[in-house]
Amino acid sequence: MVEFTVAICTYNGENLLPAVLDSLRSQIGHEEINWEIIVLDNNSCDNTANVVTDYQDTWKEAYPIRYYRETQQGLAFARRCAIKYALKRFFRNNGLSRYSVRMLNYKAWQIPLVIPAYMINDLRKLVFHWLKYRRVLKNDKVAAGEMELLLAIFISHFYKNI
Repeated sequence: MVEFTVAICTYNGENLLPAVLDSLRSQIGHEEINWEIIVLDNNSCDNTANVVTDYQDTWKEAYPIRYYRETQQGLAFARRCAIKYALKRFFRNNGLSRYSVRMLNYKAWQIPLVIPAYMINDLRKLVFHWLKYRRVLKNDKVAAGEMELLLAIFISHFYKNI
């Protein structure tokens, strides 16, 4: 189970990435922590992917290096993508859905009272997002992805593990 994620968002980082990965490799005092490194390539046109692949092939450390590519340019898209991958793995590895995580804050007797409020709020977000982006949902991958996320969040009230 991953407890900590280091996310590196990079664009054309072929020259800088080796120093960053070597620095992470040389860290000490992390033996009790289970962690991972995510390298998120923000549509680089250099050899960033090859650099990461070379490091993955020779990486002998207990913590993995994972590589993802985000084709939408911009640091905000890259950060959002890195967070998405880290959270997806966290939820999957721990068998938790967003619903389960939300309910951790409440006592057992409070949960039946809180679920309708969360559902109404999630439905409100879903409807407002649809109204705002309904004309571009077919072509805008970010808007469509957010719509899918909001729909999954709304449905998660009905399923313990999505």
